[in-house]
Amino acid sequence: MTRPTRERSNKRKYMINQITAVVFSVVIFVALSTVAFAGGMKVEGAKAVSKVFKTITVSWDEVLIEAPEEPSEPSSDPLDGTDEAIEEPVDAPGIMTEPVNDAPAADIVDVPAADMADAPTADIAGEEAADLSDEEAADSADERIEDPQYVEITYKVYRATARKGKYKCVATTTKTQFKDHKVTAGKTYYYKIKAKGDGVSIGYSSIVHAKVLRQKKASLSLIKKGGSFFNFRVEAKQKLYKYDTLQGACANNGYAYLTLYDRNVEKCKIVKVDLSGPKVVRVSKALPVYHANSLTYNTRKNLLVATCCQVKGERAVFVNPNTLKVKSHKDIHLTSSVKDLPSKVRRNYVGFTAIAYNKKHNCYVGRLRYSSNVIIFDSRLNPKKYVKLHGKKRFLLNQGMESVGDYIYDVRSFKGRHKYSMVTIHKMNGGFVGQIRVPYGKKPGNELQCVFHDGKQFYAGFYRTTSQYNDNRRNKVKRYNKLYKFNNLTRYLPN
Repeated sequence: MTRPTRERSNKRKYMINQITAVVFSVVIFVALSTVAFAGGMKVEGAKAVSKVFKTITVSWDEVLIEAPEEPSEPSSDPLDGTDEAIEEPVDAPGIMTEPVNDAPAADIVDVPAADMADAPTADIAGEEAADLSDEEAADSADERIEDPQYVEITYKVYRATARKGKYKCVATTTKTQFKDHKVTAGKTYYYKIKAKGDGVSIGYSSIVHAKVLRQKKASLSLIKKGGSFFNFRVEAKQKLYKYDTLQGACANNGYAYLTLYDRNVEKCKIVKVDLSGPKVVRVSKALPVYHANSLTYNTRKNLLVATCCQVKGERAVFVNPNTLKVKSHKDIHLTSSVKDLPSKVRRNYVGFTAIAYNKKHNCYVGRLRYSSNVIIFDSRLNPKKYVKLHGKKRFLLNQGMESVGDYIYDVRSFKGRHKYSMVTIHKMNGGFVGQIRVPYGKKPGNELQCVFHDGKQFYAGFYRTTSQYNDNRRNKVKRYNKLYKFNNLTRYLPN
């Protein structure tokens, strides 16, 4: 290689190296600028609350980052982008749109201005646009403005048991809320959120914390009369060891309907009580409602509906609330047409332990016997859908049930020696909301039989006996039925 050729080659390499260095510097500058911009951002509005038993809900504000605009592709039209515009000829009678050089001067005719004004003109888009009002033009321009496009953001939720403790990622989501169920009641947890999108990392949110809600204990107020508890069995003139055991109950417009069960004949009497007194206003005859584990009030049809439970578990009995006489009954059958009903549940079906009418949704909710799950009925008590009630299961006896608004109140008492009872709250779709423990069971034989609502206030009905296993006349066992106002049953409901 000659000397001049070598010099040219070296100059070329030098220029390439210089260009590469400049390009690399620009890339580094842009990257550092992006990192600096992202470092100045952080997730805002983080909150942590515990309104549901053994659950913490963490929420934060949405992070919005506009997506960069994509470069437009070059047009294939050679005339696109030029300043010159080509005017199309307009053919109008009496108007010559293009001079004809070959035509003799005598053939060129002058058209008077008056005739020009009357001459028809072509419909031109530009002229139509010119006739638009300013407001219409503004609206047309707004329609052409496209909504900004945002980068998809992914959030990571970090949790620790101390503010300055070790944070561990417990969830990755594209939503702006996370429900943490893997927590311990009474313990405090700390959270911070980090976001990332399209290679851009957003800084941590501020640290938030919440203490997990403990299981709530019931707050009850005894309904009294004459300085003692309201003994509606005695006031209804029902003898001990006959119709003496409270079962299902319901209420409407200030009146309660309470069933008293006679285990000797498997029948019940319904006692109508004015809660404002309180006082007994009517007592039914013995009705074939058998165990009557639950009683509910259909406010739209003005009907009492009782479940027979143990004897005829598939039967519901309809009672007139004014006369307290049986109007009719219906035996409920489950078929494959019931939505989401497992075939095993259908084969093992033996009836219901409780049925509650929901006024808001105009439907019934029925708890299956030997099960913790329910069937949703229509207003005519036709089974429509199987719903699984979620949440921790406990070995408790099935008692009554109530359904108000968007919630189901499932009543249970402890099996054997009744140390406590439980009211579990679920959404209509089966979602777990919370539990309230009813500790009125220090002595054996105390059962929370029913919870009912009169449109304004929740009530609770207890059956109390001095002996759980020898509850009979021979052992001279005392039996009591007591009514309470339930003051905090809505504690877990969302605000």
